[in-house]
Amino acid sequence: MPLPPPVTAMLDRLTQAHDEIQQRICPLVAADTNAKYQASYLLSRIEDIKLIVERLGTQNDRMVILAHREDRLMPKVRQPTAFSKKLQAVMQERNRLVAKMRIDMESLYIYGNLALDYWASIVKYVYGLPNDSAWRFPYNALHEQIVKPTPPAALQPLISAHELDMHWLNYNLRIYRNGFIEHIDRPIQRGASAPNFYLGFSIHIPSAVGALSDAEKADIYASIAHIAPQFTSGRPANYWQRQPALTLQWMFHGIDQIANHSDRELVSKAWRELGGETVSYEIIVQRLTNLLLSSASTMAP
Repeated sequence: MPLPPPVTAMLDRLTQAHDEIQQRICPLVAADTNAKYQASYLLSRIEDIKLIVERLGTQNDRMVILAHREDRLMPKVRQPTAFSKKLQAVMQERNRLVAKMRIDMESLYIYGNLALDYWASIVKYVYGLPNDSAWRFPYNALHEQIVKPTPPAALQPLISAHELDMHWLNYNLRIYRNGFIEHIDRPIQRGASAPNFYLGFSIHIPSAVGALSDAEKADIYASIAHIAPQFTSGRPANYWQRQPALTLQWMFHGIDQIANHSDRELVSKAWRELGGETVSYEIIVQRLTNLLLSSASTMAP
């Protein structure tokens, strides 16, 4: 079965990123054993991400087909009797696909984070950044450099061209993976969300019911209230997206649009405590691919 065009486009862009890194970056780091290995690992992780995207796209396409089928089979008037066997089979397959896609989505966070670490290690070598380890330079260490009041002068080309993607990926990929996929230190709920009739899939991981009191939640929302107008301006006071939880979600999803680093950290802290729904997988892939592809020509013009 052919893949949906949006998925094919994602895979093509990932292939372009792979080829650009192979052609531009690999020769650039060939003289350094550690950096050469990091470039090799990065290429390998891009191939892993392509496999994940292909699986997600195939399963997502099937989900859309099943949603239409379920809509046709669903009785217009609910009866106390069980659904038809055909409808039950469709619903069971959809539930199974949601479980598979959630696993693949979590894998995307894990392998995407590894790709960021390998990329950051290459940046360290190319721009001569000091580091205790000659082998490893994790992405968070690089992000700490770019948010300094006076970042290293060597990083200015990278910051000028890729700052927004770097901020966005630090929070929506790296920190989300740390706090909600792997290093969980509080009660959370695991779920998933997919549109019925078009492509898209996200995971929904809020704090567990009862984990925080209403007063604690109110304090968290109050801590970021001064940032909210950037995301709610022009919307009516009773507009559904002005609900505190949804406003926080839009703030976290658009965190690269928040200019002040301390404000970004406040939003990230609130999101870490409250959680919610992630962006869809195609947005994560797009932002990661943008950075990997375009930064190759920045580092090796």
